Amino acid sequence: MSSFCSQCGKPTPEHDPSCLVHRLAQQPLPPLAEKTPFAHPGEKQAHNTPHVADPTQPLDTTGNRYFGPLNRFIWVLAFAPIIGVLFEYIIAHIFYSSSIQADTAFHNGYFFWVTVILNIGLCTQDEKHLKKHGIDTQPIGAAWLVPVYIFKRSKHLQDGPLYFYLWIGSLIAAIIFNA
Repeated sequence: MSSFCSQCGKPTPEHDPSCLVHRLAQQPLPPLAEKTPFAHPGEKQAHNTPHVADPTQPLDTTGNRYFGPLNRFIWVLAFAPIIGVLFEYIIAHIFYSSSIQADTAFHNGYFFWVTVILNIGLCTQDEKHLKKHGIDTQPIGAAWLVPVYIFKRSKHLQDGPLYFYLWIGSLIAAIIFNA
């Protein structure tokens, strides 16, 4: 059998004899003086300033692990083999006036260095980005060994092997596109 609040007459659950409305009304409210911009004249409140990342403090990586602030370069790096092949194709057509010569140079791999430089450059940028946010990149290893770097980075940051698998898939797609 349910009981009723003595102040308003509303039914209350049997396990809780007090009325929810009156129970909440009796709880003290947090002080607003600490949260308003008028609390301390002349002093700027921390929540009123725009958020600027502090490189001395590590970022909170407990949020979305794939789309967090540390993964800016790794997403581009995951698709770098495809992006590199597209750059190779464009550069081949810039260097050669004939489309046939450009296609021949592209398919013979004359511009493979573009993809290599792109991959290593993105790894290096990612490593610098991680260091900037206070993450020790020593266990990850050399940035010029791209697949090893991506795999070890995923293990070190506990992101899972998604980026590594995407890079391998992109590499296979780039090889097929170049064939």
